[in-house]
Amino acid sequence: MTCNEVNTAEEEASPGNAAQRVLGVAELVENVLQRLSLGDVLFNAQAVSHFWKNCVHGSPTIRKESFLTTNIVNEEDADDRLYMKPLREDFLHGRQRQREKIAQCIGIAMTSPTLAHVRKFAASDPARHFHDHQIALRFVYVCLQDEWSRFEANASHASWEAIIVQIKSSVMHPVLRLRLWGQNSCYWTGYGSHGVLYINDMAGSENFCFAAISDVVIRILMLVQHCPTASWIESSLAVPAFTTVTIAALKTQGHGRLSDVYHTETVHRETGVLIRDLLLLMARLAIKSLEKLDDDKIREARGRILVGRAEIKKVKDVEKMIRDVRGKTRPGIIAARELERLLKPARTVQTQA
Repeated sequence: MTCNEVNTAEEEASPGNAAQRVLGVAELVENVLQRLSLGDVLFNAQAVSHFWKNCVHGSPTIRKESFLTTNIVNEEDADDRLYMKPLREDFLHGRQRQREKIAQCIGIAMTSPTLAHVRKFAASDPARHFHDHQIALRFVYVCLQDEWSRFEANASHASWEAIIVQIKSSVMHPVLRLRLWGQNSCYWTGYGSHGVLYINDMAGSENFCFAAISDVVIRILMLVQHCPTASWIESSLAVPAFTTVTIAALKTQGHGRLSDVYHTETVHRETGVLIRDLLLLMARLAIKSLEKLDDDKIREARGRILVGRAEIKKVKDVEKMIRDVRGKTRPGIIAARELERLLKPARTVQTQA
């Protein structure tokens, strides 16, 4: 055997080359990918090589498991598969007062309303129906106190006013569970294929949750900056998919008590709303809400001068207030504009305020 033949045999026998050959076969890579966690498939495996990325996108099974395929179903199936249900369907049994009050709040002539009826009412007009939706939840809360933790109610405000997560975490994209969930002051509800995301900082004392929304946008921006072309950005939000999503920024009224909806943004896509659509919507909501808050606070501050209290100390206090407001809102606005810039090249979808 010649030296060249010996070297070739040694190279072929080496563990490194054997591994490379195995990981260069699509079927074997797909087998490996199916054993990885969803996070590894979405964030790490596709960074190994173009071949691995192509294997992820070329496998119908992996695409489906990785939210890369949108699954559109009818409204009844979507509602059944996306949303949480009380452990006892008859949780209002024997509670006539609660039944009547819930039905009255959501405007239905029904003796046995369900949590699905409350969700459907909220999703039909998230801004206008928010207050009545919260009152209805007040009576639901009385009946479900023993299982309220399942709905991830805000632990820092364990009263009937707590916003609750009503969508199953198991059906949602991992990025949403990581960045837009209860721990981030983000609470999901909705009905059928229309998801509603409320953003609120119950611990805050301001009349708008700019701290929560700024924090969410800044964290999402950092994630996107890591790889703005990553395939998870084109993933579906959930399985089955949402075709409409509304984001609502909430006001608070002293000690974090809920008051009203400050601003809403809605996106619709017949083929299923994608992560990119949601993040662009989030950026748009942050820019409009924070700029509106900025204008409102500055107008309020300057109004104090116009009513005749323009002493030097008062003027300085007003100027300081304006600087403080801008110092709090600007980071969120800047982050939202940069997020919008990174994601903007995607095809546009139908949106409405």
